[in-house]
Amino acid sequence: MLSTISVGYLFTNSVHLIWESLRKVYSQRENNARIFQLSNEIGNFKQGTHTLGVYYVRLRSSWEELSHYDSFIKWPASIPRKKVLTLPTAATIYAKIVEKTQVFKFLAGLKLDFEYARVHLLDRTHFLTLEEAHAYYLSDQSRLSLTPPIFGIPSEPSVMVVRYAYPVPPSVP
Repeated sequence: MLSTISVGYLFTNSVHLIWESLRKVYSQRENNARIFQLSNEIGNFKQGTHTLGVYYVRLRSSWEELSHYDSFIKWPASIPRKKVLTLPTAATIYAKIVEKTQVFKFLAGLKLDFEYARVHLLDRTHFLTLEEAHAYYLSDQSRLSLTPPIFGIPSEPSVMVVRYAYPVPPSVP
């Protein structure tokens, strides 16, 4: 603790009181300007020229910082009872929504090279977590780097779908 801060707590006899006081002063839990800035950065960030790893880490660290501000929300606590089926709490449902939104944003910002993998991932019945999606794309990236391009065939998966879905253009009378 900085000496200028610690002087104010020299005679406080409880660590809990010190912690609560410091949390109230320095937590910035209502830093709406930073929350707005983070939300915009996350919304506008694309993979672009970044590697898959850099893209993933940058998004993940921004979401971690944003979740710091969300952690101050007071969620109602439920008391689990024995042999009683409990429904998911609002916090559990919210966490799943946030995680799915993060995966969608991750997928939306990827390069077009990953279009085939993106379609495959979105078509799955079991929706992957952010970490699982990242691992899936890492394996797809290594697969793409091992496969040499075949000349005469487009390398973009979306172009391949269009080209091979309609192999012969319709004749015009």
